[in-house]
Amino acid sequence: MCAKDDVDKAFLRIFMDVESATLFAVQVQEGITMIPLTGQFGWTGMPSAFGVPSRALGRLVKRDLQPLHATADAYVDDVVEVAPAATIAAAQAVVHEHIPHTFGVGALSLKKVVSPATANTILGWDCNFVTQLVTPAIKMRRKAFFAFWVVDTSQKQPLSVFEVLAGIAEHLSHGIRGVRPFVAALHRMKNKFGGRRSLAVRQAFDAPAKLAVEVWRAVSIIMFAHHERLAVPFSAFTRRWSDVSTCLGLSDGSPWKIAAALFSRDCTLLAFTQFSLPFSDIEGLFQNVREYMGFILVMLLALSFSNTSLDSPARVAWIGDNKAALSWVDTGKANSSACQLANIAGSWLGIQSTAEVAQVRHLSASRIGIIDSISVTKLTTFHHTWKSICNRTHTFRSCSGSWIPQSHRPT
Repeated sequence: MCAKDDVDKAFLRIFMDVESATLFAVQVQEGITMIPLTGQFGWTGMPSAFGVPSRALGRLVKRDLQPLHATADAYVDDVVEVAPAATIAAAQAVVHEHIPHTFGVGALSLKKVVSPATANTILGWDCNFVTQLVTPAIKMRRKAFFAFWVVDTSQKQPLSVFEVLAGIAEHLSHGIRGVRPFVAALHRMKNKFGGRRSLAVRQAFDAPAKLAVEVWRAVSIIMFAHHERLAVPFSAFTRRWSDVSTCLGLSDGSPWKIAAALFSRDCTLLAFTQFSLPFSDIEGLFQNVREYMGFILVMLLALSFSNTSLDSPARVAWIGDNKAALSWVDTGKANSSACQLANIAGSWLGIQSTAEVAQVRHLSASRIGIIDSISVTKLTTFHHTWKSICNRTHTFRSCSGSWIPQSHRPT
């Protein structure tokens, strides 16, 4: 179960030496000095000084919660306790004792105390401790909907706007599959300002940032219409999915065919498919899109061979020989309309399924081997192609180090 507590007027309860009070003064310009009487939280403030007493409180609470088999985390002025049903009340009592002891009488905000329950809202996420699933909370859904639908991407915007958009996208990307590539573009827009915070300094949205906003607008609608479909397990937050891959996917595309294969972590062949294009792209106008289609096939194969329950999501390491297509998945940086449509299709697949891209790796066509050979030949029967790959699986396994650098192989 989970319980929550809050420190009332937290910033004003920071104990400081009188001689250090002048350090809070800020010279606005010559002859004008500002002395803030309240702590500025949010995108432009959040005093790091509060981290000192909050960390001290966290250590005290965690020490006394060990006998109760409970845990507690302090986020700025919020405290979240998690414990078995039999000890959650005692765990919250420990926190209620330490907050006044650390910050003074009246420091515990009684109106913000949340009694133990099997479901609670934590940092913008609705957490269900029975199903162990997490979905975006209504407050976070409203914030995302407002931020991405109000902003005008046709107009130049100040740094603060990009900070808000990137912050919301970053936060939600930890619990919504398939949207991670559409965060980096917003962070890159922040970097263009070079630290200049003046409202007079504005930047125009580049193509990747515009695409990112459009994707997040669609995601914000999904969060209201079908937010339960975006549920992810607690493991999505306790460990980054990109740290571990459950399968390896190889793909390659030619002007007339796309081939893809799926292997387990020990390089055992799991599945193979090939797709004949409805036309021959001899001129290579859609080469990158063809290669990206291989990624879609890999994801579909991973879904078919993974446990479709949320407790066992497919974490795919995609390996290909086309750097442009790999960058679409990794950073969401796509310029042409064909690239953008393909990228949206891949992201939609991730959002609507239990699959997640763990990592992408580039290898030359010669090192990909049989998949590259099959993609450039005429379409053959599944039986013939499957037999061909199976006959070479032992070679694939024994020589895996030759085509996957040791540093890139899963452990």
